Amino acid sequence: MRKSVTIDPHLVEPRRRGPVLALLGELLDDFPVQEVLFPEDSVPPPPDATVPDRPRMFIMVDGCRHVRMALDGSEQEVPLRRGQAMFAGRTVWHKSMDRRPYTLLLVIFDPLYTGAFLRKRGARPQRGNATSVQYYTDHPLSTPARHLIAALSELARFPERRGADVHLLRALLHFVRLEFEARRKRPGKARATWQALCDYLRENFQRPINRDEVAHAFGLHPNHVSRLFHEQGKEGFTDYLTRLRMEHAGFLRQHYRLPLKELAAGCGFDDANYFGRVFRRHYGTTPGRYALS
Repeated sequence: MRKSVTIDPHLVEPRRRGPVLALLGELLDDFPVQEVLFPEDSVPPPPDATVPDRPRMFIMVDGCRHVRMALDGSEQEVPLRRGQAMFAGRTVWHKSMDRRPYTLLLVIFDPLYTGAFLRKRGARPQRGNATSVQYYTDHPLSTPARHLIAALSELARFPERRGADVHLLRALLHFVRLEFEARRKRPGKARATWQALCDYLRENFQRPINRDEVAHAFGLHPNHVSRLFHEQGKEGFTDYLTRLRMEHAGFLRQHYRLPLKELAAGCGFDDANYFGRVFRRHYGTTPGRYALS
């Protein structure tokens, strides 16, 4: 099943920080985060799972969201409810199994910027995900915030956290709010839209998506999508998508012993033979000869 997003172009403009700041203030002042879950990378990701290349955190504001993840060495489906949070480090997979209404805050920590997303699923949701508001900074997080992200990533390895995870997550939320409150230069509409496109590709490259589908999801002309990548980024749409898929393929090949067909499917390729050719062009060798770490 294909995902789609519902994004009004004005929602990625820089002035949309108000709802994000209001929710961050509520989470810090009145909202009790009671538990933080840490997915593992102990089992291979299932098809269509999200395998992020950047750390992220989810905080359930209302409702319930079912998520498949690896916990205690096995794949499990976990209901995330109000007051629970999830922190996923780089390359740690998770898969949404949305069934009920929910509202959540997602924060993605990119090396160059921070993205915050208020997501809401109604009682009768349309097909796919509805992103109500998204907001980006145009600068990286401060050094203390980066240290907190590193501390949370390390803490995921320890089963006895004794509440340290909640305190660290709240401290990280505090620095995120400071970053969003700072009166720095904000990204323009073209830049913010390009960032939203990049985030969409990073969330969905495991599926066989293409430029036309992405353009349709954002209500943009395909040529405009290509123009944004050439003007705002350092590589074109196809090159960017291929790089994401090949980096993920290299990671999967190094960490899991998957058959070629499963490896290709996990990277968004329907044709395993074509995947093999792209892999060889990117790495200079075949998937079968690519070294296992």
